[in-house]
Amino acid sequence: MAKKYVLSGNHFSTRLHEIETGVFVPEIVAFTEPLSSQEGGANLIYKYLRNAGSVEMAVDGDDPVIKFDFVSVGESNIGHINFEILDGTMRNERFAGLAAALTNGILMEVFDTDGTTVLLDFLDGVPIKSNANWTSLTGRDEIQQESAGDDLLPIHFDLIDTGELLNLQDGQIIRVTIQDDLSTLTQFRALVQGHIE
Repeated sequence: MAKKYVLSGNHFSTRLHEIETGVFVPEIVAFTEPLSSQEGGANLIYKYLRNAGSVEMAVDGDDPVIKFDFVSVGESNIGHINFEILDGTMRNERFAGLAAALTNGILMEVFDTDGTTVLLDFLDGVPIKSNANWTSLTGRDEIQQESAGDDLLPIHFDLIDTGELLNLQDGQIIRVTIQDDLSTLTQFRALVQGHIE
């Protein structure tokens, strides 16, 4: 049975249909209203994860840990979480441009409104400790190495690749938990994209 989705940021509707191989592929079925007629895109979500108002995740989370949250206001459908890591020379076996992998690692989870009940662990209990570990989420993002200045690791986590948007109810939380000292990184941020139901 075909399912219909609105992909945030692209402003067209798609539905997934099964072809003979058993693979689901998107089929464009209609363009939605122009963005200008959607109250300036008020139903679209482009929000950074935050801790006390700060979007910068290059922090010392060694002790205590530091949590960065996106809290759903109303019912939200999330299609993407984009991370940007900017730092010195990066290698796959290290984290960002640090000299080694992380000791404790980064957690990525969805929490219920109480902030303590885990509804979904994106990493199945295995924290991200190195640049290579991001491939478990993305499968394809690569370090962009520069001859001068910082390297960039753009991480594009497509929740829509599962065939479903991540549906959050009012007050539910997407959380990234920093458990190591990342304060020397040049930049580390995460942006949620989706739409309000």
